[in-house]
Amino acid sequence: MNYSLRKFSLVAFPALLGGAMAVSCGSTSGDDLLSDGAGGSAGSGTGGVMSVPGCSVTPDCDACTDCFQGCVCLTQDVASCEAACNMGTGGTPGTGGTPGTGGTPGTGGTPATGGTGNVGMGGTGNVGTGGTGAVGGAPPDVISCFPDIYGGMALVFPDYNAVPNVTMGSHCQGTNHQDITGIERVIFLGDSITFGSIPLPPLTTAANLVYRALLGDMLAARFPGAAIDNYSENGARVDDFMTQLNNGVPGGVENRKTLVITTMGGNDLRPIAERKATIAEAQGDIDQILADHRAAAEWVKDPAHFPNGSAFIFANIYEYTDTSADLGSCPAANLIGLSGNYLSAPAVITALHEGYLSIAADTRSDMIFMAEDFCGHGFRAGDPTLQCFRGGGPASELWFDQTCIHPSDPGHAHIAQMFMSVVNE
Repeated sequence: MNYSLRKFSLVAFPALLGGAMAVSCGSTSGDDLLSDGAGGSAGSGTGGVMSVPGCSVTPDCDACTDCFQGCVCLTQDVASCEAACNMGTGGTPGTGGTPGTGGTPGTGGTPATGGTGNVGMGGTGNVGTGGTGAVGGAPPDVISCFPDIYGGMALVFPDYNAVPNVTMGSHCQGTNHQDITGIERVIFLGDSITFGSIPLPPLTTAANLVYRALLGDMLAARFPGAAIDNYSENGARVDDFMTQLNNGVPGGVENRKTLVITTMGGNDLRPIAERKATIAEAQGDIDQILADHRAAAEWVKDPAHFPNGSAFIFANIYEYTDTSADLGSCPAANLIGLSGNYLSAPAVITALHEGYLSIAADTRSDMIFMAEDFCGHGFRAGDPTLQCFRGGGPASELWFDQTCIHPSDPGHAHIAQMFMSVVNE
């Protein structure tokens, strides 16, 4: 229930970006963002004309490739964007932009991996108890890792323990099906969570703080000399896996021992959520999502493609409502077609989570429990009636940015740490 929208639409925030009206933005259609008008020519000032090839006002801005283009696409406010992106002839606005990046020390929020600590703490404590109580230090089962979420009257309750052959990591952040050593190449696949949304701090995360960048640094230290390549794309869906794999492994054979990491599936859920499909109505979509995901996992784990070995780690699908199914809990969601209560959401997300875990077990890949760790860090985190409530305050820190569907700085930091926990064990 991530609703990681394909070619996502953002909202302009008046207090931060010059009071521009909210818009849906940029496709790769090649349309100009703002047409010529009496206000002047491109770059001449706030009333001027800004032509941004490749970024139109519908349906989204992820096609825009830099800070300024993305900002203008989002807000249609040229002067504010010159300031926010520290552009040249904006002189003064450029300086005004520097304090904006003074918002970048919103990455001072990254030590809000203080928030990460909270989740890690809770997870580790639970593991210790489960491990000791069970078979003398045996790995915990999945549900015992998340008693705070799946205990009591849980609205969302995947039957994870019914999935056979699952080995949970002692850290409770993912499974432990692979011995990941001697990696010579890392390939990132996936959607905008992996690629990174348009970097407009403090609204969205700066490029160097996206989980892929943070994890890339960790993996470079863990596997010195390994090549690290990115084939993820904004707006990608599960059926884009094979295109990304073919781009990353031309000819279908990679002789270096390879680790493939991905987040994928949220964009497939948007149309399901928009039409508020029942579980019966969504079943065909669910089956196709799982079939495409399984095909990608099998391809990566096939020795014919990676003769010297491969490992595959993927995330399950998080969501921003903290199991409330209140699609409008994030203010920007109403502007992109997600509003009201989606009563069938728990059943749909449960089916996908169970299916994702089955793929990890069957293919001996690994899955991080991103949905579980982000539960209680969404836009209803302060609601004590929800199963994800973590107590409020720092323990309920928001891990989503203002796009509703992408992680915030601490959210990205936590995802990087989750993937690394699986690599290290």
